[in-house]
Amino acid sequence: MPAIVFASITPSAGKSAIASAVARHLALSGRRVTASSELATALEDVDSIRCADTSSAKVARGRVGVFEGGSGSASDDVDLADALDAHIVLVARFGEDVVSAATGYGTRLAGVVWNRVPRYRKYDLKDACAELADAGVRCMGYVDEDRRMVAHSVWDIGDYLEAERVIEPNDADSLIETFLIGGLVLDWGPTYFDSEPSTIVVVRSGRPDVQISALQSEETRAVLMTGGGKPIDYVFYESRAKGIPLMVTRHDTSEVMSLLDGLPESSFAKSGKSVRMCELLSAGDVMANVTELTAAPATR
Repeated sequence: MPAIVFASITPSAGKSAIASAVARHLALSGRRVTASSELATALEDVDSIRCADTSSAKVARGRVGVFEGGSGSASDDVDLADALDAHIVLVARFGEDVVSAATGYGTRLAGVVWNRVPRYRKYDLKDACAELADAGVRCMGYVDEDRRMVAHSVWDIGDYLEAERVIEPNDADSLIETFLIGGLVLDWGPTYFDSEPSTIVVVRSGRPDVQISALQSEETRAVLMTGGGKPIDYVFYESRAKGIPLMVTRHDTSEVMSLLDGLPESSFAKSGKSVRMCELLSAGDVMANVTELTAAPATR
């Protein structure tokens, strides 16, 4: 049955996120999907997907296989594709030299997907795809650089900062795209805190006025109080009523912002990221081109 192996020439190119999004899209479109076990966490909310070990991967009749390959080992990826009779889709960060690497995948290579294309590099896409075409490699589309795909959950950030959890959230997996410092601002508070999407507001414990203002914003996903002080009752009850998590860290605001510079890379394995990647793949024509490959096995 038809199958796709998503590979890359370097680690963290985005093949896991793209593979999980394709598997999700196929399953929600009514296809029966077998995915590699590495993708299981990101797909745990899609009951119809069967996960299998790559080492013993088989795709049952009537199913579509979506598997994650390796990073930089073309021969291993080809061996897996041969075992599955699968297409290989090479995921590359925009700007990587994939032309020289493409020959290692032989006729199993269906094409290349450019990932994390910065907004200001869009004008280079045409040239990058033309270079691939000159080498006989199909460009299967691109994925925009997107903050949500590198976002962390509220608790990931809280645990990293060793923060005390004062109020539990309605959605513990809510993803944070922006950090805003709550301080002296000229705009009305909720307007300022609504200026960026999916925010954690970092604010000194001694500023309940700013904390209340942040809790009025539709974009505030959590309030992180710095300096180790406890919230006043009004802030506590407002946070609990709105289901917005409240955390307290002993670090001061300056230390928090410095520590956030060293925040480890986030995992793709969150259903919210898989859903967002589906949207990005559709916008860049990738989803349509990749799902074409599932019409038939890749027999060479």
